[in-house]
Amino acid sequence: VHGVAGRGGRPTLLRGLMVDVSRHRLAEERLQASEARKSAILEGALDCIITIDHRGDVVDFNPAAEHAFGYRRADVIGRQMVDLIVPPAHRDAHRRGMVRHLETGEARMLGRRVEMTALRAGGAEFPVELTITRVAGSGPPVFTAFLRDITERRHAEAEQRGTLSVLSATLESTADGILVVDPGGRIVSLNRRFAAMWRIPQETLESRDDDRAIAFVLSQLKD
Repeated sequence: VHGVAGRGGRPTLLRGLMVDVSRHRLAEERLQASEARKSAILEGALDCIITIDHRGDVVDFNPAAEHAFGYRRADVIGRQMVDLIVPPAHRDAHRRGMVRHLETGEARMLGRRVEMTALRAGGAEFPVELTITRVAGSGPPVFTAFLRDITERRHAEAEQRGTLSVLSATLESTADGILVVDPGGRIVSLNRRFAAMWRIPQETLESRDDDRAIAFVLSQLKD
């Protein structure tokens, strides 16, 4: 708005230009709402979420990542992700993979779920499940990694293998023939003594065809 002097003693006039900014304001409100949703997801996610730019510098580090890796978000922003959470033995391979992707577009890791070893702030290594995605945009590429600490799962798997090993040893050491079948008629386990007693052919055992093995045993009962 600006003033315009009147002519012939007339009062000064005000001349102004009005611009409709409702669309601009609506776009800003939508952007703010989108950022709020993004922040809520990052803050509440149980998995570690780490975002890096095309240089490999950390641009986002959620609370779950802080807890898992032992870093504060403020201390990692702008630093090279590979130097923070990748074990030294794997850093060169990570850097080569990043360069290869930026130069050729080749994506060996993107979109895949893989298990690998990560590094805590104190230097301890631990197993993680990892998925990496490239964030769509017109500027330089940005990548987001979703990581899950699978230490407890690995421990549970190791305990299960130990239990199965003991069970297998027990089954094989007994003088009795043992066959375990589930309610669906599938063979859960059988020992060598059972196979010998019923003269089940080795090829039938190796085929892991439950119906074929059970049919062979039942045929001998009929005989």
